Amino acid sequence: QDPNDATNYAKLTFEAGEHGKFDANDQTTIWVLKDTEVKFNPPSVIANKDFTFDKWEPEIKKSYNADQTHTAKYTTTLTVSDEKVEGYQEVKFVSGTDGNFGKDGETPITEKSVWVKPDTLVDLRSKAPTVIVTAEKKSFVGWDKDLVGEFAKADQPTVINAEYDATVKTEKPNKHADKFVKVDFSAGNLGSITEGSQTTFYIVKGEK
Repeated sequence: QDPNDATNYAKLTFEAGEHGKFDANDQTTIWVLKDTEVKFNPPSVIANKDFTFDKWEPEIKKSYNADQTHTAKYTTTLTVSDEKVEGYQEVKFVSGTDGNFGKDGETPITEKSVWVKPDTLVDLRSKAPTVIVTAEKKSFVGWDKDLVGEFAKADQPTVINAEYDATVKTEKPNKHADKFVKVDFSAGNLGSITEGSQTTFYIVKGEK
């Protein structure tokens, strides 16, 4: 219990951090005599799935001369996480203005982040959000970066942008050509096509 004596006692607070929790009955705040060697058991951490409790930050000390907050830190065996992981690189998918990733209530979702182990080969194809196209006469054709590869640790997120193109094109696309199918029109034996008419189109696969 709080001794109400800040002169002689230091308050120690324990926080579960981002990837775990404490049991409801755990004591997460204690008071210890300042400048006195103390022994105590910190609260037990229940780590989230795919995470393991690693350490307290800062480390538990033998004695304290001031209030201190200790936060649980974790490790994970995952190479890709939907939750922020310390030391991992954030990869941010951005929809742009021609679409979104669904809605949160009435607000369009335009960004989604995952965290990847740096300099490790990862496959983000299953993590990429589904793109809902909102621009007329356009289709989603891919991403501006390869989703299979290694991502270096950086101070800023690695941004992967959704890319769009006209659903129907009259010229062979230079980019994301594998997303298009070529359609040729022929008059056949019993008719003709007006001279100068466009007879070849490139249409995004799966679009009507």
